Amino acid sequence: MLGALGLASTSAAQVLPLERSTPYEVQYQTLLKERTQDLNGVLDRLRTAWARHDVRAVTELYLPNGRLALPTVDLDGREAIRETLERTLPTMTDFRIAVDDLEAGGRLIYASGRYSYLERPPESSARIYEGRFFLLLYRESDRWWIKSLVFSSPATNNVN
Repeated sequence: MLGALGLASTSAAQVLPLERSTPYEVQYQTLLKERTQDLNGVLDRLRTAWARHDVRAVTELYLPNGRLALPTVDLDGREAIRETLERTLPTMTDFRIAVDDLEAGGRLIYASGRYSYLERPPESSARIYEGRFFLLLYRESDRWWIKSLVFSSPATNNVN
């Protein structure tokens, strides 16, 4: 069903080649390739943890003061994220995320793109959430952490 949205669950970020090749642009292109690999590593761990409904693995991707903004709730801090996901993650399936844009520096990666997931709460009908996401990763202690992941207010479609 979500495949019709055009979002592949294994969609990896890609770096497009620059048309000009000044020394700075060549250096930046090399940095983008490295950061694309770093981003894909984090996104792969996020997809895997989400698919397994592994709240611990999802929350361990975040900085202690990280932020997760879902379409229905805005969460600040790893503990708030964990508490909410313990209730909601088991109802969220078919998570898809596709990167459209990537910018990077030495310790920061900014990515944006499209997302979708299916939510099947026990007390109401299933809904498909789809929209844009914005992700900020921060490098600390030789590891990439999610500083902020924001899922925009989406279009929702009820599913029977």
